[in-house]
Amino acid sequence: MTVTTLWERIERELEAQFPHVLATLNPGASEEEIIAVEQALGIGFLDDFRESLSRHNGQNDKISLVGRGRLLPLEEILSEWQREQEIYQTSTYYSDHYCISDPGVRPVWWHTRWIPITTDWGDHDCLDHAPAPGGTHGQVIEHWHDDARRSLRAQSFKEKLEKLAEALEQKNLTWNGRSGPEEHWFWRIFDRLTTWELYELMYLRQKVFVVEQNCVYLDADGYDQVARHLLGRDEHQSLVASLRLFAPGGKYKEFPEDASIGRVCTAASVRGTGLGRELMRRGIAEAERLWPGCAIRISAQVYLEKFYGSLGFVAVSAPYDEDGIPHVEMARPAKIPDTVQ
Repeated sequence: MTVTTLWERIERELEAQFPHVLATLNPGASEEEIIAVEQALGIGFLDDFRESLSRHNGQNDKISLVGRGRLLPLEEILSEWQREQEIYQTSTYYSDHYCISDPGVRPVWWHTRWIPITTDWGDHDCLDHAPAPGGTHGQVIEHWHDDARRSLRAQSFKEKLEKLAEALEQKNLTWNGRSGPEEHWFWRIFDRLTTWELYELMYLRQKVFVVEQNCVYLDADGYDQVARHLLGRDEHQSLVASLRLFAPGGKYKEFPEDASIGRVCTAASVRGTGLGRELMRRGIAEAERLWPGCAIRISAQVYLEKFYGSLGFVAVSAPYDEDGIPHVEMARPAKIPDTVQ
């Protein structure tokens, strides 16, 4: 998919959901304008960012859209880069300071081949044209003016746009004034969970399944590593909902053609708000997207049988005991794919 197509998807969703954010996008830059800034920087932009500049030459207002702060127009990309160059060259502290960087990112305060593309009170997202070994040319990294962290945000600018388009289409974003979009639902494979996310996930599940339900069992059962995890956050960005999704045969070996959902969990603070239903709706939708034509199987606590029944699940077993709690096995029949008449 091209960058232009991604912007078309983003624009369509912004027009429908957040027209005030759409209004901040500038018209595209000309080829001559792009070349002039490339020559001043001594660096040629990669194709994905050049295509983006041709569509939108940054933003005209301080509303975050893609990264930390507003997307910079060409003239400010150059001026921010020149400012960082000057600070770095005139300060011994910055030039000597070692930073804490993600793999593939140089552990330095500043590098002349980092190109700022957003700004937020002196902090930037940068296009990295000088990655460390294992990094990707053109990857997007964070540059903080008063912090030693240098984090990898995306493998490319196009990836940032892809994530934005998907989040908008999933109705997964809100804007809090000018601070930028807040994402409330996240899909993660195990290897992409951060240390903090894993801690939050295990804390939530243990609080609900072990402490609240007074059930002593081993939550770390060895299946998290092969699951896709859906994390849901509230308006304060606290983790309040989660589930895990398995590919067909990934959990129930005796049903190799069925996907499955488990560890469906919501914090006490959000129960009765409809968030649990939204959590399951997103889990079901993801299963149908990834494995069309597959049934979905769950092991439900008996008292929730009516709730899951309202989502299309039917009981396929008699009640049974699991860790001292009555459960029933339920399945949602495979959705019949749409056919072309």
